[in-house]
Amino acid sequence: MGQRVEPIGTLDTGPEVIRPRPQFAGRLSQAIGAVAKRAFDVLASLIGLILLSPLFVFIGLLIKLDSPGPVFYRGERIGKDGKPFWMYKFRTMRHVLTDMGPRVTARDDPRVTRVGHILRDTKLNELPQLINVLKGEMSLVGPRPEDPQYVAIYTPQQRRVLSVAPGITSIASIIYCNEETLLSQDTLESTYVNVIMPDKLGLDIEYIAHRSFLVDLDIVFRTCMVLLPRFARAAPEVEEILFGPVQCFIRRRLSWFTLDLILGLGAVSAASLIWWRAGRVLRVRWPCSMVSTVGIALVFTFVNQICGLQRRMWSCASGREVCDIVLSTVFSTLLLTAINFLKPLRFSLPMEMVLLSGFFACVAFAVARYRSRLVTGGLWRWHSLWAGGRSCQGRQRLLIVGAGELGRFFAREVQHGREGQRCQIVGFVDDDLTKRGMCIQGIEVLGTVAAIPNLVARYEVDVIVVAADDFVQRDHQAVVDGCRRTPAQVKVVPDVLAPIREE
Repeated sequence: MGQRVEPIGTLDTGPEVIRPRPQFAGRLSQAIGAVAKRAFDVLASLIGLILLSPLFVFIGLLIKLDSPGPVFYRGERIGKDGKPFWMYKFRTMRHVLTDMGPRVTARDDPRVTRVGHILRDTKLNELPQLINVLKGEMSLVGPRPEDPQYVAIYTPQQRRVLSVAPGITSIASIIYCNEETLLSQDTLESTYVNVIMPDKLGLDIEYIAHRSFLVDLDIVFRTCMVLLPRFARAAPEVEEILFGPVQCFIRRRLSWFTLDLILGLGAVSAASLIWWRAGRVLRVRWPCSMVSTVGIALVFTFVNQICGLQRRMWSCASGREVCDIVLSTVFSTLLLTAINFLKPLRFSLPMEMVLLSGFFACVAFAVARYRSRLVTGGLWRWHSLWAGGRSCQGRQRLLIVGAGELGRFFAREVQHGREGQRCQIVGFVDDDLTKRGMCIQGIEVLGTVAAIPNLVARYEVDVIVVAADDFVQRDHQAVVDGCRRTPAQVKVVPDVLAPIREE
């Protein structure tokens, strides 16, 4: 009995395949991140308290001379998991009026002292919270702790901010660095509760969704920047904070610079070893040899940076982009050849050794950048050979009709996407006889459209995916009708490439 034709969507693949490794990896990554964050908090707060102790004494004297009362102010705040704690600050208000009036402060608040205005403008009043960080009640970066009376009106969504430790600074602290100027005594409570607080909580939830150690470093960097009058006027966008200069430098530049330098050193060392094994003598003293090795590696590394190779997302790069690696390495080799000819260190290396270093460096750079795709392809090939023609329990067997652009596009998405864990492509079907028996993306073209019924029975096909983009409308419908006469389920892939395909 024929099956109903449905547009392709998420394939019905039966029970979800359990994959504990990504979950374990995720928990391990979170645990490592939490340990690194806590270690950074303890180290930074301890060093900060030691180095800033003279400043603490000076600020304490100013507060005492300005108005009577204690140096520090203790305010009850709600921390992680809803646990209350006492947060420390330098006192900025008159002691008699500290616990009176609203919990938020406007610019023209009469309770603030003269020294208090200076401390609040420079954010120096927040420094004693390093004590809370050292005690583990707070972190350097995290949602700002709130007064219990405001936490009581949080919505269930907003209470997500209580899932992490509060911090001295946050994205909301940067965006609202001039919060007091937005408030006035007349509408203080209503403006804060209805406008500012919901927006700040939204920013905190955004931070929780993207938090990492590098994001924290960017927030600390941005906090230091907004304390400067020139940068405090223009608050950065949220995206600029979540992926700021620190993270950009470490992820895009420093990581690739370090890797390329190591690969460059390995390439020069391999060339030297081959030169030595060939019975050639390198008449250079070992200190000069070390300097030249590091220099050659640095040239390769800097040229890669100049050519912008660190800006590519190599896990998604096409094969054509390997030409950029080759061009960068060729330019580096030519530059090294010119430097070697000029003899800036009063000695020169054999030209063959320089060329051999360039060749090894080119191969190493290409393998390093395409490593994820090479490993993925190798694992997929091993799995295909190991599985053979056997049917795997819990995995649906797919037969793709059409080995053109659309069919290859669909196959690539299945192979490298999540569906590859739950589906097995048994082969292509295409009427182009020149493709018969050939392997395309590691998948064999098993026959023509006329052979579909036999192929379905032979390979126990569960789903026929019609992804043919080179049929006219009448022929396409004929192919679909033929697939419907098999016991397999039929799915049709819409021609998503049609809008960009030349007519």
